[in-house]
Amino acid sequence: MLADLLSHRGVIAVLYTVTVLSGLAWLGLQIRASMRTTEEAPSATAQRDDWWWLRWLAMVAFVGAWAIVTVRSARGVPFRVPSMTLLVTGVGVASIQWFNVWFVVWPGLRFGAARARARSVATLRLNAAMTVPVIFFFFASEFATKFGGEGRWIPASYWVATVAAYGAMHGVALIAPKTTGVCLRSLPVRLLVGLGLLGTLAAM
Repeated sequence: MLADLLSHRGVIAVLYTVTVLSGLAWLGLQIRASMRTTEEAPSATAQRDDWWWLRWLAMVAFVGAWAIVTVRSARGVPFRVPSMTLLVTGVGVASIQWFNVWFVVWPGLRFGAARARARSVATLRLNAAMTVPVIFFFFASEFATKFGGEGRWIPASYWVATVAAYGAMHGVALIAPKTTGVCLRSLPVRLLVGLGLLGTLAAM
């Protein structure tokens, strides 16, 4: 049993299990926090116990996801085949969410002035919107691995569109946080924005 766990397949299985469970729990807490957090009462929200879990589940998922990418890359899987491209896209978006939680949302809610709190609320709601692509890309990479598609290469235009789409969204959130926060106030709107990002990249 121990030998199986320490084998290559065992390590990958443990990595996937820990990353998926912590990631799904983190994303769920993130959506809940985005529904509860307001500019008017940020400190009480930020002091809840679930923020401790949210931040550290994000850290576990972040480290685990990049560990999976590293292991697959070490096995010789090229970055431009569909399964690896989908995986790296999902992990990249999750990394943006991780950065936002640790260095934008949490400090802004705990210690920031009014504009910093507005930026934190807008970024948290944007994170909730990005939950849709993160889940899709991460699991789609596994389907691409199991059901073929490894013989085709992803064009560079895909990465250009990916960086442009997510960069533009973050630019708007930073420049106009109040407007972004208002536009993303409703959970269905956030989910639609996430689906819109998927549609944009699917067109590539």
